[in-house]
Amino acid sequence: MNNFQSEVDSWIASVDQLNVIEPRVYSDLNDILSATSNCSNKFLLLSNRAKCPQPSWSIVARIAQDHGVQPVKIGHPLDGLTHVLLYKRMPFLSEASCHLSVLLYEDSYSDFGDDINPLVVSDWITTLLPVEDGSCPALFETYWHPIEDELTELQQIFFSAELEISERNKRPTFILVGLTGGIAVIILAFSIFWGLNGSGFKE
Repeated sequence: MNNFQSEVDSWIASVDQLNVIEPRVYSDLNDILSATSNCSNKFLLLSNRAKCPQPSWSIVARIAQDHGVQPVKIGHPLDGLTHVLLYKRMPFLSEASCHLSVLLYEDSYSDFGDDINPLVVSDWITTLLPVEDGSCPALFETYWHPIEDELTELQQIFFSAELEISERNKRPTFILVGLTGGIAVIILAFSIFWGLNGSGFKE
């Protein structure tokens, strides 16, 4: 079924000339999150998880493209570092959401939540994106959050270790081992942190 859906998506993309960016590694997604500061690049992040497939994602991507917004499809499952990047630079996203539909513009993001109904997304894009007048137009702050700064190498190490500990502790057979190992990793991370005099790390 998944192979069939992939073939359908590929066929629609080829017929409709749909241009979708699919970041493969951490740096690809990181560059996208940092690419809206010039007030011209607009992106719509989308995901289609196997546990809750959303066949209409390609229609939503087409609608975004018609509005001048570049669709970006994020593959799942996410590797640890990409997961950290996504939810640390955009902390208001819900990790419990089954789908991902996030509009990026002017170093800010707006989360559509689990609802990626094509008509709803079209209305949201029209409402949220202000009319450009040659400068950086003001955003409706109620619906937008600032994208956080890029993570330092030390933050990447620390938060990735923290995520790994959390994932291990969700498995009953690893609770004790994960707790013991987790404490050791955190102590090591803080040792590195203090050894470097806190350079590059902040809450």
